[in-house]
Amino acid sequence: MQPVEEMGKGAGRKYGRRVDIDGSAYSASLPIYYGRGYVQLTWLINYLRMKLKLKIDFINHPELALVPKNAADIMITGMLEGIFTTKSLSSFIHYGLYFEYIAARRIINGTDKDDDIAEHAVNFIDSLILIKN
Repeated sequence: MQPVEEMGKGAGRKYGRRVDIDGSAYSASLPIYYGRGYVQLTWLINYLRMKLKLKIDFINHPELALVPKNAADIMITGMLEGIFTTKSLSSFIHYGLYFEYIAARRIINGTDKDDDIAEHAVNFIDSLILIKN
């Protein structure tokens, strides 16, 4: 598991240009805020939110989202606080059941690969239980 840059660096996507999520253009002196990290942080506004939350200058240095600790902090903060889609982890996960993990995919990226990700989550939790016992 490594934090990565989005393949194509946002080419062909709205966030692959100097336009924010609301359609407003931003300065050519700023980088393009394509997906980086574990959860593929995108859009200027989300980089700004994470800068304010984590006190790390992701605006001028978006590559800092690729540092494993930063990538993990971005993922955890975004999931717990509902920063990515307004939906938070507590909206979905109550008992750690498979269907909850499928629904929880909406926290980050709609329903894309929700079944695969739910399976990974269940396997991960099962592994932690085995280690504990």
